[in-house]
Amino acid sequence: MGMRKKGSRRIVVDGKSYRWRVRPRPTYFEAAYLGNLTFSVALEKGGCILLVEAAGPRPKNWYSAPPIVISPKYVADAVRRGIQAGWQPYESVGLFRLDLSSIAEETGARESNRSSCLGGGDTKST
Repeated sequence: MGMRKKGSRRIVVDGKSYRWRVRPRPTYFEAAYLGNLTFSVALEKGGCILLVEAAGPRPKNWYSAPPIVISPKYVADAVRRGIQAGWQPYESVGLFRLDLSSIAEETGARESNRSSCLGGGDTKST
């Protein structure tokens, strides 16, 4: 099952259609403790979900810190980095975490709490 259309946006990266979305409301951690914004990406037809932690706080955080803007270019870059880091979007179920929080957008991605899309679950491996 693919990501729901309501609240998500379509993006084409390297000829493949994906849908991506940011939670409509922040989690308590994102709002109260300047947690980094997270967004999810999945193939339009469904598959393993890429959960990306962005390199900055979301808008409307409680401290009025300057937020990060998630553009289609940022999402496309995250998809490419996720695939390079081992994300397999065609696997039927699972979650793969990609942490972009500790680096600038230009320098590359750091893998953190990497989860496998194999075996049908959120199985963490380090």
